[in-house]
Amino acid sequence: MNIVNLPEEILIIIIKQLDLISLYNLYTACFRIRHIISVCKVIKACDLSLNTMATVQSLKLNFFKDISRHLQELNMCGVTDLSKSVLLPALSRMKSLNTLNVSYTNINIFDFVELYQSCPSIKNISINFTFGKTSRVKLLKKSLLQCQEVFKNLDFVNFVGNLSNLIYSQLPLFILCKSKLKTLQYTVIECDMTTYENEDCEERVQFNQFSIYFLDGKNSSVYYGFMHEMLLFSMLEFHNYEVIIIIRLNLKSVSLYATPV
Repeated sequence: MNIVNLPEEILIIIIKQLDLISLYNLYTACFRIRHIISVCKVIKACDLSLNTMATVQSLKLNFFKDISRHLQELNMCGVTDLSKSVLLPALSRMKSLNTLNVSYTNINIFDFVELYQSCPSIKNISINFTFGKTSRVKLLKKSLLQCQEVFKNLDFVNFVGNLSNLIYSQLPLFILCKSKLKTLQYTVIECDMTTYENEDCEERVQFNQFSIYFLDGKNSSVYYGFMHEMLLFSMLEFHNYEVIIIIRLNLKSVSLYATPV
């Protein structure tokens, strides 16, 4: 029996098991499959990270345009040529998008403020904690207040950036001070002390779960023995939480500790 002669419900099960490349090939080769993908809301998650379709040109394909209307998750982590100008028209078609990962791309915090206006259904964001410049710069308070208004609508935030901006700066806390997050996550990817000047923040960030990852690929031997000095921890009300979980990773073993606060 030819695959196109199978009942629609069987074809939908098959389609859901395919990786993105196989799905695209099937879409271009068969009209019936193309119709099912376009109409039946089969594809709700799209992972463009670390595969041969990880390029901004994929956003311009008819295949992507057809699945965009029903997408709930879009992962473009590591798509190095991704920019706001390319992503903006694609997001405007995504009326159901809930989760967006644009970390390790050219998208910065100010870009996301504009992107969110085109796709206000986003609740979960992973993004580089940068603002379009690499040198020390004074950020305008007006722009930061706009960030506050956007981030207060989110449930999950993962900021990816350097040590000084995430840990020793009040800038992330200032941006998130109106938020009531389910999860806040920091991913520290380098220890360089390139910083942004920012407003002081006296508010405390509200969240249900907090996690921090140290992924300094430039210097894997660095020792993070500064935890007690972090400005971040003085801003977080840990007495409101029942358990702190600490995970220590090395080449030979994994140690996990869970202790009542």
